[in-house]
Amino acid sequence: MNAPISRNNLKEALQCIEDDHENRPIYIGSLGFSQFKRYECLHELTDIHLKPAEGYSIGQKRQRSRFERLGRLTDLMDSILNLQKAVESVKDGDPTKLRYLSSLCSSQHRRFERLGGPKDIADCISNLHKVVQSTADGNPDKPSALGSGQLSRYEHLSELIDLEESISNQLKAVQLTKDEHRHKPGYLTNLSISQLRLYERLGNQTILERSFLNLQKPVQLTSHSHPAGDGHASQPVYRSNLGLSQLKRYEWLGGLVDLENAISNLQQAVQLTDDRHPDKSLCLANLGVGQQRRFDAMARWKISHSISNLQSAVWLTDDVRPDKSTFLSNLGLGHLKRHERLGDPTDIEDSILNLHQLVKDGHPDKPMVLSNLSISHMKRYERLGELTDIQDAISNLHIRASQCMFPTLVSAN
Repeated sequence: MNAPISRNNLKEALQCIEDDHENRPIYIGSLGFSQFKRYECLHELTDIHLKPAEGYSIGQKRQRSRFERLGRLTDLMDSILNLQKAVESVKDGDPTKLRYLSSLCSSQHRRFERLGGPKDIADCISNLHKVVQSTADGNPDKPSALGSGQLSRYEHLSELIDLEESISNQLKAVQLTKDEHRHKPGYLTNLSISQLRLYERLGNQTILERSFLNLQKPVQLTSHSHPAGDGHASQPVYRSNLGLSQLKRYEWLGGLVDLENAISNLQQAVQLTDDRHPDKSLCLANLGVGQQRRFDAMARWKISHSISNLQSAVWLTDDVRPDKSTFLSNLGLGHLKRHERLGDPTDIEDSILNLHQLVKDGHPDKPMVLSNLSISHMKRYERLGELTDIQDAISNLHIRASQCMFPTLVSAN
């Protein structure tokens, strides 16, 4: 009599925890074990028979969870493949198909973040539209999925109407859920991201403040101190999002309180993220940038912690990840800043090494990299007097000038 109760409890546990929860694979394995044991006692074939889609789903959940913990790209690839098979094996109208489509979209977006492939974001948007079309009105997942798709489209096409509609739909999703709902922090985060994009577009201070309030609440809802909180597995993500937004507000408005709060939240994000997690390098890099900004603002702070965190981010990041070049750029800039402050010749050599690698490999902000590289060469010329350094500095500045985009004047007619 106890086996069915155990099995039901394990099923409920799987429904209540996030796909990326660190204990999810354990619950899945325990559920399978209990079903097998019940089969041994009662010989019910339903306990050992899985539909193809269920098999694919269990496999992809293990793979996605392993990817989130260890960062192996092959696990994410296998997760996407299994989800595609799960979607294909379920008939239209089956409610599980929507769940598989949503998970597929999430994994495709994750791979886009990791590799930057345009097909992944296009497939993600396409699957979001399928979820929206098949989701009943009144379900918060519907406006949330629609808002996410509109935000993705805005980031590709820059149409303001997409951004405004994204905010409207993300707000509906938030309003349709209670604070105790496990998806509420995610809905709030999505809303705040859309609001930040609107602030960047229009510069409205009220929109910025609303965005920050919506970023603070997920941190509160997932903390142990909150009545509904449980030390949510996504707490590092919410801390990081809040810290980055506070850093942006500091850069926009110059308030030192925002800078200090940003560094505090970014430090907590690093501490809460497992060393094997694929986002660890990003958390370290974000913290390093925050500490670099504090060094610029207040002379009493050392930049060594920033350089150390950025160096760790570079070491932890695969060469195929598109954000590695940004980490190298910030690291090179950190070495340059420390050389200007302390005069250590090793820093200028490291700066040139890191920045030269970016020029060779290509970087989305190549003109800025070339400027910093030119400064580093001039600093080394001042120290050693090597004519090749001043020649390299001038050459890089010429290349930078040739690649700069000049603004197009708009007719007033």
